Amino acid sequence: MAADGLGAADGRGRHIVFDPLRNRHLRIDGATAELLSLWPQCRTAADLCEAAMARYGAQTNEGAVEALCRFLVANELVVPFTETDWRRLSVTERRGRHGWLGWAIHNYLFIRIPLLAPEPYLKRLAPMLAPLFSRATAIIISLTGVAGLYLVSRQWERFLATFPHLFSLEGAAIFAVAIGIVKSLHELGHAVTAVRYGCRVPSMGVCFMVLVPMLYTDVSDAWRLSSRRQRFAIGAAGLVVEMAIAAMALFLWAFLPEGGAKSLAFALATTSIALSLGL
Repeated sequence: MAADGLGAADGRGRHIVFDPLRNRHLRIDGATAELLSLWPQCRTAADLCEAAMARYGAQTNEGAVEALCRFLVANELVVPFTETDWRRLSVTERRGRHGWLGWAIHNYLFIRIPLLAPEPYLKRLAPMLAPLFSRATAIIISLTGVAGLYLVSRQWERFLATFPHLFSLEGAAIFAVAIGIVKSLHELGHAVTAVRYGCRVPSMGVCFMVLVPMLYTDVSDAWRLSSRRQRFAIGAAGLVVEMAIAAMALFLWAFLPEGGAKSLAFALATTSIALSLGL
């Protein structure tokens, strides 16, 4: 279990407790965090109250300590020692079991299927991609996008004429490949940005929202970041990647010869723009 502090707007500390075994994050207030910091050196509730007064000047009674104990037990943040503890965990585990029909009824709105544990690869990849997070890269991509829009505007009729081709079998295949590329890079953008800021990315895979399939990246560890700018960067990374793909694809479309490559550039550009606008 690890706890990281966050500065609250009202000046009182609030903290995120991370349970790595269950990959869960729990928010606690500053008073609770203070009690937890003193927990290892105290043997009784009275000792904990006295230590809180001596260290923080905080008035704490045994009722508050009992409430904290119930919170820790309910969220399975304590080590079971007695037979009663193990029996309680066994009962909780059995209650969480469902048959396939019960599981489907309880989870049809959101089903997540992890396919990768990407963190070791992301930690090696993130330093290689560090130049992409520079201001120079942002300027180059922005200028490329503006140039691409200008060049496409001069060939607007040819650009629009590519649309009917997408309704052929070959065009549908190209469009499907484009969607796969854009969405994969979208999720990779979230993942690399999260690792760049020191967050864990335990899984990537496929999820179904009301039976609609889509890719997902678990960046819930971003909760513990104290910087709102960093949390925003992780959330916006996928959108930024899509816009960068659109900028590069529009620019390349203007120069590529007729054929599969030009059609793929068109599909990448239009797919990226459509997905970005639709978020």
